[in-house]
Amino acid sequence: DESLSYYPLDLIQHCVFDTVENLEPNIDPEEIDVGWAPVEEDGKIIVPDTIMNAYSKEKYNWYFDGARFHGGGDIVYDLAREMVDKLIVNMRAGSFGRNLLGGMDIGRRRDTSEISLFEEVDLPTHNLHIERFGIELDNVPFKLQRRILRYLLDNLPISKMRIDSTSIGEDLAETIQGEYGGIVESINFNIENKAEMAKNFRFRLEDRALALYNDAHSIKQIHSIKRTVTESSKVKYATDKTVKDHHGDKFWAKALASSGGHSYDRSRILRSVLKFSGKRIFTDGTLVKDNRGPISVPIFTGGIIGVRPVAGKRAVEFADPVMSEFADSALIEV
Repeated sequence: DESLSYYPLDLIQHCVFDTVENLEPNIDPEEIDVGWAPVEEDGKIIVPDTIMNAYSKEKYNWYFDGARFHGGGDIVYDLAREMVDKLIVNMRAGSFGRNLLGGMDIGRRRDTSEISLFEEVDLPTHNLHIERFGIELDNVPFKLQRRILRYLLDNLPISKMRIDSTSIGEDLAETIQGEYGGIVESINFNIENKAEMAKNFRFRLEDRALALYNDAHSIKQIHSIKRTVTESSKVKYATDKTVKDHHGDKFWAKALASSGGHSYDRSRILRSVLKFSGKRIFTDGTLVKDNRGPISVPIFTGGIIGVRPVAGKRAVEFADPVMSEFADSALIEV
């Protein structure tokens, strides 16, 4: 259905996190269009199931900082630099952020430029991407955008920065790529690579391998992306033409950043489970189909094996009693 988002709100919301400072018990969820907040019911604090619950045993530092800047002048550069310096201090104090992935969707007057940074955390079964930093540049001159981007690249442990080089972004992307070699990659958007990024983002959300900061504006833009089929039978991922105030710029910055990390292999999750038992796991023998054809790997819609996700589509029945403890975690969509 082309009227539906490729990223349903409930899918996004079970992958959000918030900083400790924002965990206010008196927030009325009805006052928030999208996003998440704990609420108080019968004198008890009710915390909805989010990605913080899923990774509670890992005790991650859920730090994030973001801001919106408008116009030009040294004040914009100074404030952006202060944000980067603050991130560095918190990374050192909190022991996080050793491997950052960046994405930048470029705009000037009609659209904003968006810079997004994720930390890639390697785990035994998968790698988790945690959103750490975001800047919105509204009507900021390209010269100033380049200065801000250079400061990030010079001072943060960014292993990959992918920059939108489509149309007006071409000069900025090529200039920065020439200065920073293998770290920066210019990406000329087309149907094919946008599809790959969109699907990678969706897979990570489904598997809870992507942690997004609880920002209503970002969530709305992610939710605005739809999957449509063109007249030439190609699949297109984009915002609806009726959306006037953005073109999913925040989403594409995040998708660029996340796609710059290690290739996301969903079968790693299953292979790690298979080490526990030599028996056949799935009793119904269902083959799951995706865009690559039939594969005997489950699609986990509720979370990563070994954590405590929300209830999903249908629990897989395990043939091996040793695996019974995972029955509520491994979920398969058919």
